[in-house]
Amino acid sequence: MKNEKIKKIINRALIFAGVCLVIIVAMDYIVMPLVVSSVTISVPNVANKHKDEAIKILEAAGLNPVLQPPRFDAVTKRDFVILQRPVAGSLVKTGRRIYLAISGGDEKVLMPNLYGKTAKEAQMLIENQGLKVGFVEQGESEEAQNIVIAQQFVPNSSLDKGTAVNYTISIGPVEGMVRAPKLIGKSLKEAETDLENAGLKLGNVEYRYSQGLLPNTVLEQSPSEGSLIKQEGAVNLVVSSVKK
Repeated sequence: MKNEKIKKIINRALIFAGVCLVIIVAMDYIVMPLVVSSVTISVPNVANKHKDEAIKILEAAGLNPVLQPPRFDAVTKRDFVILQRPVAGSLVKTGRRIYLAISGGDEKVLMPNLYGKTAKEAQMLIENQGLKVGFVEQGESEEAQNIVIAQQFVPNSSLDKGTAVNYTISIGPVEGMVRAPKLIGKSLKEAETDLENAGLKLGNVEYRYSQGLLPNTVLEQSPSEGSLIKQEGAVNLVVSSVKK
């Protein structure tokens, strides 16, 4: 009889322990997750903040920031948040993904080559590339009138879309000026003829010993080939000599 009472007490204790265990497990795996998942928070405003700062703010609030691929934006600086989804102030559960649109800055375009183009052609190339015409200056050159002879940016350089581009167009050659012809390697007589044809004169002639060259071959010229010289100006030469 006594043994039966002891067995009953033990059985009741085991049943009680089992019930307690079930309750604990249920609290841990069912009730608590439901309680936690039902917690809502207000989404912080991270628009116009740098992406690194936005990530820190959202993670500190228990949210999961997700960066979207960068997009070009003329207003928002590079690497700053353009917009967020859900929007600021929305009530969401802890761990909710917050999608962030990030600015890639102004769109980049390549500088076209304007050299040798007419002013009208240069304008079309600039505008078609998403750039703007800046200051158009004029300069004297050997090129025909209205031809681009200089540009502000090197061809194929990367520029922000909408950048203003300055360039220079020719107003024709300098009045009363000519280019010095190439005389080096020619005979003295040939050099004289070329100078005369260019409207120039032969200046001082200096002789210098040079082994292996025919006498009177032009070794040096001053001004150099291509230099602008006044008409009727003189070009000095150094020519070869067989004597030391």
